[in-house]
Amino acid sequence: MNILGIACSPRPRGNSTILLDTALEYLAQAGNKTETVSLRELDFKPCIGCEACSKTGKCIFKDDLVSLFQKIEDADKIIIAAPVFSMNINALAKAMVDRAQMYWARKYVLKHADKPTRPGMFISTAGMNLQGVHDCSRKTIKYFYKMLDVEYKLDFLVSKVDAPGEILSKPEKLSELKEILKAF
Repeated sequence: MNILGIACSPRPRGNSTILLDTALEYLAQAGNKTETVSLRELDFKPCIGCEACSKTGKCIFKDDLVSLFQKIEDADKIIIAAPVFSMNINALAKAMVDRAQMYWARKYVLKHADKPTRPGMFISTAGMNLQGVHDCSRKTIKYFYKMLDVEYKLDFLVSKVDAPGEILSKPEKLSELKEILKAF
């Protein structure tokens, strides 16, 4: 399997990225081909709502997201890892989701045929332990996956890890992640 991981944290070693690295390492050891793309290293513009994609099925911008979207299309499985900022996915992750509007346009405006469904996973961390802290993030990623014909198969959501690398002080969470990956 070709598994693509998308690290959305603006931190080089953010908690969600550490979890993504752990997941991909585990899946690679099981014989899968894995790749990580870090949004913080890409140069891309946000969606400007021009609606060109509703006419052509393509975005007007030719930046680093073009190659990322091709990798998403080519992947057998996808894992998005994004931290919660202000009760939703962080800005880099949301900008990627917004730029995927062309997939929505292809599917619902231009009526292109659906692609075969493939599994997707969502990994997220939040600094607070507020009830529902991951609710908006989960909805946003479910929407993103629906546009891409990706089945939201499972998630791994961890609260109360804020400082960079704090997840490493919770080895039980790393073990728990590896356990649920057996279903992916």
